[in-house]
Amino acid sequence: VIGSGHTYAELCGGHPDTTNNRMEMTAVLEALLAIPLSAERHQVTLFTDSTYVRDGIENWLRLWERRRWRTTAGDQVKNIDLWQAIKQAQRLHSVRAEWVRGHAGDVRNERADRLAAIGARAFCRDTSYSTSNYAMIKEQLKLPAFD
Repeated sequence: VIGSGHTYAELCGGHPDTTNNRMEMTAVLEALLAIPLSAERHQVTLFTDSTYVRDGIENWLRLWERRRWRTTAGDQVKNIDLWQAIKQAQRLHSVRAEWVRGHAGDVRNERADRLAAIGARAFCRDTSYSTSNYAMIKEQLKLPAFD
């Protein structure tokens, strides 16, 4: 659910072979890419019930980038393709993430959950995700390749 003031747009999608974290991150990326570009960066507040997404955006991205996408243990960051795409999308907008408790009555979060369920069941045709979509997104954002 993307909105400003009283105007909202809804996106949904799915993938048959994924994890909840990857779909949460994909939703963030798709939302950031759906925001129209302007001469000035938009101030975007991302509301999420995922502490993984919130902590990644607010705390971990800068550290991972400095460590060449490695964790403190030296392992490659999980979901690196999506984290790098989100990092690049942040060049387009000023993004901060706020956590909201899931299933606690937040209207937009409840609607996002319903859209996620629809996407998981039916895979909305125009937003079904695959690695080829990520390649296209990388090309649009001029993302660097990673190994």
